[in-house]
Amino acid sequence: MVYRLVILSILLSSCGSRKVELNKSDLETKTETKIEIVDTSNVEVKFDIERNTFTIEAKDNLKPFTYAGKTYFNAVLRQDNIKDKSLYRKENRIAYKEDNKVQTRYITKTKYITRKDNSYMYFIILIIISYIIYKLYLRYKYII
Repeated sequence: MVYRLVILSILLSSCGSRKVELNKSDLETKTETKIEIVDTSNVEVKFDIERNTFTIEAKDNLKPFTYAGKTYFNAVLRQDNIKDKSLYRKENRIAYKEDNKVQTRYITKTKYITRKDNSYMYFIILIIISYIIYKLYLRYKYII
């Protein structure tokens, strides 16, 4: 009977004090990159052509004619003046925008667990010791 009581008291009275400190820190980084490309190319073509055609013909092709001190026979004088002032303009504009967003977040988890000693453990030990003393007293009481 005593052995059962001792084993039962040991099982019921376990280690009473326990301290746990848990610190868990995490660093979470989130990066977002947004790239925006805007193409504003401009092509401009402007045509400006001047054409002056000057033609001289004789009224009668069988007779000679004189122009600027020279005599021509059966001829047609043609003079073309072409002025080309065309304009071709191309502008390339490319806007490049890059936005970086970085979010950093610290996550800290702290957990404290503190358990105190069970006070009934001393009471059980006191009962066991007193029971053993009582049994010893009963056994040796008649011997002495």
